[in-house]
Amino acid sequence: MLSCRFVCFPVTPKAVDEIVQLLSVLNNPAQADQHAQAQQQLATFQANPQFGLYLSHMMAYPSAQVDERLRQLAGLVLKNLVKTTFKRLEPPAQAIIRERVLLGARDPSQVLRHTAGSVVTTVVSSTRLAQWPELLPALVGMLESGDPGLGDGALNTLVKICEDSARELESEELGRPLNQLVPMLLALFSHPKDSFRVMALTCVNSLISLSPQALLLNMDAYLEGLSKLASDPCASARKGVCEAMVLLVEVNVEILLPRMQGICEFMLAAQQDPDPEVSTEAGEFWMAVCDRGEGLEVLINMLPRLIPVLVACTVYSADQIAEFESLPAVDEHIPDAPEDIRPMFHRAKSGGGGGGGGLDEDDDDDGSDADGVAEWHLRKCAAAALDSLSTSFGPDRVLPALLPALEERLASADVWQRESAMLSLGAASEGCLEGLGPHLPALFSFLIQQQKAETPQLRSIACWVLGRFMRWIVGQESEEHYLVPVLRGLIERLLDSNKKVQEAACSALSVMEEEVGYGLQVYLDPIVRCFAAALAKYQTRSLIVLYDTIGTLADNAGNCLAQPALMTVLMPPLMQRWNQVADDDRTLLPALECLASIVIAVGGALDTYIQPIFSRCLKLTESTLLGHAAADQPGYQTEPPEKEFMVCALDLLSGMSEGLGGSFGPLLASSNLLQMLLQCCGDESVEVRQSAFAVVGELAKSCMSHLKQALPQFLEQLVRNLSSAIEMLYVCNNASWAIGEIANAVDRDVVAPWVPGIMSRLVDIIGQKTADPKLVENVCITVGRLGSACPETLAPDLPRYCGDWCEGLTMVRDRTEKEAAFKGLCLVIRHNPAGILNSLGSFCRAVGSWHDPDPEMAVPPELAEAFQQILQL
Repeated sequence: MLSCRFVCFPVTPKAVDEIVQLLSVLNNPAQADQHAQAQQQLATFQANPQFGLYLSHMMAYPSAQVDERLRQLAGLVLKNLVKTTFKRLEPPAQAIIRERVLLGARDPSQVLRHTAGSVVTTVVSSTRLAQWPELLPALVGMLESGDPGLGDGALNTLVKICEDSARELESEELGRPLNQLVPMLLALFSHPKDSFRVMALTCVNSLISLSPQALLLNMDAYLEGLSKLASDPCASARKGVCEAMVLLVEVNVEILLPRMQGICEFMLAAQQDPDPEVSTEAGEFWMAVCDRGEGLEVLINMLPRLIPVLVACTVYSADQIAEFESLPAVDEHIPDAPEDIRPMFHRAKSGGGGGGGGLDEDDDDDGSDADGVAEWHLRKCAAAALDSLSTSFGPDRVLPALLPALEERLASADVWQRESAMLSLGAASEGCLEGLGPHLPALFSFLIQQQKAETPQLRSIACWVLGRFMRWIVGQESEEHYLVPVLRGLIERLLDSNKKVQEAACSALSVMEEEVGYGLQVYLDPIVRCFAAALAKYQTRSLIVLYDTIGTLADNAGNCLAQPALMTVLMPPLMQRWNQVADDDRTLLPALECLASIVIAVGGALDTYIQPIFSRCLKLTESTLLGHAAADQPGYQTEPPEKEFMVCALDLLSGMSEGLGGSFGPLLASSNLLQMLLQCCGDESVEVRQSAFAVVGELAKSCMSHLKQALPQFLEQLVRNLSSAIEMLYVCNNASWAIGEIANAVDRDVVAPWVPGIMSRLVDIIGQKTADPKLVENVCITVGRLGSACPETLAPDLPRYCGDWCEGLTMVRDRTEKEAAFKGLCLVIRHNPAGILNSLGSFCRAVGSWHDPDPEMAVPPELAEAFQQILQL
């Protein structure tokens, strides 16, 4: 075993030999046993404060013992070491490492210079630039030396510093280094070496979001430099110009407006650049302009030229087409490679989703993944740009340029031209739906036909485009002529022999499920039978998408799915797949999410499957808690289990409580769920606490008699998590919602002692102007529930928060939650009528909001009477 007993400097050959041996093994992961042992030895070495000194020496000084490959690896290991230990080193040791990594940035080898540059910026990030006053003067000196190697090392290092520590470069404490650096970098825009021009441009582009004074003072020179680089023979430089334009539009578009005509002409040319990276970056520009909403008048006159160019960019590249044609069209029997399966991330449950308590989250699916490829590339970017332009300018401006381009390609004998036209059509659907109306019946027939095309990519894109037009399809009077053919086609494509087509059909069916909702009841039998057949044959990637489609059906069809005949068909193959997946396999996550949706929809109709689902959720939760408890013990070296599995299991338990109602009580009583749940409520992970509080809220609704035994401990955790801090947003939402459900379910004397502490925190949240509006809305609902439970406790402080409370209640749209919250408000006002005198305007707006969502929605008689009594006081 390697020793880690390093002696003090000077460097000893024996210690260098030990590290060389370690690095050699680390550099050869094929030797699994030795590599694992070396990783353990590395952890031991890292505890020695001299280890970084040796690594820096080996990287900075060439020797016969250490070749370039090992010197680079020494630098990479040093970089990771610096992240965790540099701050703890003694100042002399820090100074030695700084000196040597800067020496490495001067190395004759470019590989080593760039590795050293990474270590330099890691050192800067670990401390502060001000603690290394020699660095910037040294880099400037290297730039001014005229030596190409030194200039490369300096620029490469500056690129990383500008990316990671740009704000420090504007620091007065350092004498505003950008005042010197920016003109130097701009001068390098005309350097004869391509790499120098690109790195200098990258440095300056990294400063745009900061808008430092040095850049603003040199903006004319910067724009002039960009103009010259626009025709640079180096594609990376042209790409950098496009990146600069996108950033300037996003951050400081006013600077560009006087030059917008010329800039748009350049970007149009860049959109047609032979290098796909340049044209992809150009596509970002049109989206940025549309998002900002400034400079659009210049784009209007360009649309006849721009839109056909973007349509042309949606055609697959020759390399992509060659790859498609080399692949088997029938691939359903081929297992997915691990790298083909997208990373799966569970989104923890937001409490009260059925009653206005849920917080909105960004949807990761933007609908642009029409080709089943996750990477961002020219084709997707061009389609997204068409989407933005269509939304911004509408059919009258876009369709005169778009339709001729589509008609030409849709009629083409070339499969890939037709495919690109279909992608462009789908991309423009949202913004141009009204103008496309007269053309849609013919286009609809064409798309139905393309679902049966020989080429898988045509079948796939046809499903995607039908999904984009699903709202129009569902809105047609004749289901037999529109909805039924689409559903029939999607069911066929769900069982396609090509995996990409399967995915596209699942995604389109999910859109249909959301649009039709309960109207799918008459079609559930063929849909469920299709799901059962797909579950029996799908490979992993398609299966993940299918889980989401099944869950979406449950979310939207609700208890219509609870028919025994449907459950008998769906559940056996679903549970078979569920049982085949190991507890640490990430494909279990979408299966858990799917089951959560099903149990909420059908409740007890799951029958014999309830106990095994419950037991596995308990197992996942318990094993995760035990694994992390063991990981906290000294000497524990195994990675603890991922908490995401426990989060997903908690969300399924929450769904079971919601779907089963009181029938969940026996399961709760016969298990240790409450003990584990209380532990989860105090977990360090916000995601775990968020999901745990969702379970608490559901148990308060359905099983309060069981929850009551540990209610004080749960309330203590809930109150502790009432904070509007951004990182606590979803946790606070669920904690507040759970408190409201508890207040609604228990006797007044149970919750009354907790109300003052709870209200102190809730009032702070609703009074913050920067708090998330949805959180404020949900907190106001909880205050209403507390008001119903303990109106006399809330009444004395009413003048302090009445106005904010009323304003928050105006935003509530769910009728059930709104009615409950207003009952609490009225009860509190009755106990302190004078408390609303300074907030009458807000109260009147709150009362008026009952008519906002639906003018015909009548105020409940009990509330109408209460409002009248209050206003007469």
